[in-house]
Amino acid sequence: MLQVSKHDVDVFTNSLKGILNVHIGLDEDLFHKLLVNAIGEGEVSAAEIAEIAGQIFNQLTNTVLVNSAPIHRKIFLLLLQGLVAADYCSARARGGDSVSVFSESIRMFVELYGGKC
Repeated sequence: MLQVSKHDVDVFTNSLKGILNVHIGLDEDLFHKLLVNAIGEGEVSAAEIAEIAGQIFNQLTNTVLVNSAPIHRKIFLLLLQGLVAADYCSARARGGDSVSVFSESIRMFVELYGGKC
């Protein structure tokens, strides 16, 4: 079963250094602290992370799309596009090799932003 630990949170938040504060106005230390608090002392299952992420996403969506500046909406939508691409690549790795227009679009997106699908 997939688990997320404090180390995973540390690596993730470290990869966002300079982005959250400068472009979104979110205090990076507070963001890290909130994520660590969400998983607690041990590890959290993927299902629990998905539920927490869904709640956070809903709150962010409402806040960003309704109350934020255009640049914040643009960054939010670009991050969302990255999540869709990652989810699609993950699903494809588990068994689907069909090639569609969407599949080709995701492949191009991932290539442009330095990953592989």
